[in-house]
Formats: sequence, structure tokens, C-alpha cells
Amino acid sequence: MSSVMYGFDQHDQLVELRETPFETEPILQDFLSKHPALLAGDQMNALEPRRFLLITAEAGIAIAKDAGDHFSLDHLFVDQDGIPTLVEVKRSSDTRLRREVVGQLLEYAANAVAFWDADRLRAIFEERCLSQSISPEEHVVSFVAAGTGPDDFWSKVKQNLSLERLRLVFVSDKFAAETQRIVEFLNRQMQLSEVYAVEVRQYAGKGMKTLVPRVLNPSLIQSERKNTTAGVRGEQWTEERFYAALSERHGNGAVAVFRKVAGWAAGRENVVAFFGHGRLDGSIQIAYVKNKVSYQSDDTVFLTLWSYGKAEIEFQYLLTKPSFDNVNKREELWSRLTSRSTIQIPQEKIDKRPSILWSDLEDETNMQVFLAAQEWVVSQLSAAQEPSPPDFVA
Repeated sequence: MSSVMYGFDQHDQLVELRETPFETEPILQDFLSKHPALLAGDQMNALEPRRFLLITAEAGIAIAKDAGDHFSLDHLFVDQDGIPTLVEVKRSSDTRLRREVVGQLLEYAANAVAFWDADRLRAIFEERCLSQSISPEEHVVSFVAAGTGPDDFWSKVKQNLSLERLRLVFVSDKFAAETQRIVEFLNRQMQLSEVYAVEVRQYAGKGMKTLVPRVLNPSLIQSERKNTTAGVRGEQWTEERFYAALSERHGNGAVAVFRKVAGWAAGRENVVAFFGHGRLDGSIQIAYVKNKVSYQSDDTVFLTLWSYGKAEIEFQYLLTKPSFDNVNKREELWSRLTSRSTIQIPQEKIDKRPSILWSDLEDETNMQVFLAAQEWVVSQLSAAQEPSPPDFVA
């Protein structure tokens, strides 16, 4: 039996609106493209309601490097923090709505983080805007917070892709209980990404129509948990909060590993470790400094530990410094990290910021190799600071 809502017409007469299935799936898809508010971002995060910017409908996804698109995602949005939001739409009458569509979207997400990049998404977005006679830059500026420019926004998108931070959203007119249970389970287990089921029900009667979106899996719990571990936007993390967040996600083993790395940094004369200001994730940034009393702009962050359990090797920062501006030196660092351990870092990422899991450093051999490589980085940065001996004059 269909449910009923009531509205008032222009004559203040009560109108009965009965739940009415969408005639076709593309109708619901078109509504979402034109009206992203139907994703109910205020229900996903009650403390910081999510807003969504459409990148494109039918977003292509490859399954191999330099290959053509293999999958087609119904919608790709980004929110105001640059988090890519993958949306797949199915009507309740579609028998694939249960396990099959969940596996499908997970497969899309896995290949998206592997083969998408922010520059490509920006180009797709700009092409869509221009085809509709919309200025891409003005569209972004009107969407983001005041003071944030298009380049800053797309940098956030790039960072979220590199961290594999996504939002997966299943949309239907109605979900079966078993599908909702799967989505709730995934959302609880995901460490960096979020998963939601959004019902969009249609009610119609006497020429009137209304759409009612509802996020089925709990959102307040999600918001409170993230704000508890992450703290207020821009507030500097502390040692206590960092390790509490790390322990919550990965347990005491991860805490022991990162404390050992931080302890190594504390025992070095020209190395400092300081906490970042991330809104969602905490960091310990480890830097080579000329003077431990005051960090200066030309000092070098070469390693970052994240509260989500990854250690980031900062090749991208090193390549701007003397010695490491030579690709051979960065290749040597890569070799020192990987050749005598089971640590895996793609060699093509020696100009970027690749990361390894904390669990890779639980192995004592891996830890020794890792710390020896950091010692070598410090020695190279230190040597580059020493003045060259004067030329000999006869």
C-alpha cells in the first residue's frame, strides 16, 4: 500500500498526494543532475551540511592505465571540501539493487582512485559548463566558501583522490532492508570514505508533485564520531588527540609503530616533529631544520605520519631542495626504501607524495630500512646546507 502526503493548492484546499513510482530510471537521474540538493547533504552531516557540485553525469572510469573508459558512473559530484561523491541510481523494481549494485559501485570506486586525476575531472567539469554557456570559474567560486579560488578547490579534489577519500551514494525510490544493512555495514567499516543510501520518494496528485529525500543510514553518529577525532577546523592537533584517533582506527599496533618513528625524529639534532591543523585528519610532520628553536620557510618536511594510518614520503617537497632536485638522488631514496624491504612504492611516484601503511613498518626489518633511509635523507639535506670550501688560489 502506497503512503500518502498532503499539500495545499493555490486555493488553500487540501490535496492528497500518493506515493508514485518514477516511470523510468533516467527521470530520477535527471532530477539529481538538475537538483543536487536531492542527495540530502544536510542529513549526511548535521553539523556541516554537505553541498554538491555536479562534475558530470555518466562519468567514465577506466580499468587500466592509458586505457579507454570501461565503466559509466551515473553521477559524479564533489562537495564543498572537494570530496568526490560517486552516485549510482537504481529504481526499487530493478532486481540488481541489492548485492549486485553494491559490488558495482565498490568496483567503480576502486578504479576511480586508481585512474582518475583532478586535472581530468576539472577538464570534464569545464567542458560541461561551457557546453551550457556557464563560466566554470564563476560556477566554482559561487559554490565554495568565500576566499577559496578555483585552483585551491581543485587542489582539495586532488588531495582527496590521492588519499582515496570518497563518498559513495546509492539512490533509489525505495531500499530493501537487506540493502540498507549492507550500506550501514560499509559505512561503519570505511576509514576514509563514507557510504550512504538515499531514498527519493515521489508523491503526486491533482497536478501537484513533490520529492522527499531521506538518508537511511544514521548520519548524526557519523558526524559526531568524525568531529570527536578530528577536532575543530583549523585547530592544531595534539599528541593525545592524534594517537587517540590513530588507535580508534587501527589499534595499539599502529600507535606503537608511529611512536617509534616520532621517537626517532625527537632524537635527531636537526629534525623536528610538529602536529598539523587538519580538519578531518591529524598529522605529524617531520622536518629537517637548520635551527630547532624556530621552524623557517626554507626548512624541509620530508615525512608525514597521518592519523588514518599512513606514512607519506614527501618526494614532492624534497625535489625543490638542493641535492634532491636531482632525479638520481630521489631514485636513490626510492631504492633505499624498497630494495632491502617489502615496502612497495611505485617508482613513477618519486615526484609525488606516495604513502605506505603503518602495518608495513610492523616488520622489524622494514622499520630498520625505513629509518635508515630517513637518516640518509637528513644527512643529504645537512650536507647541502654546508658551505662549499673556498677555491684554492695559488
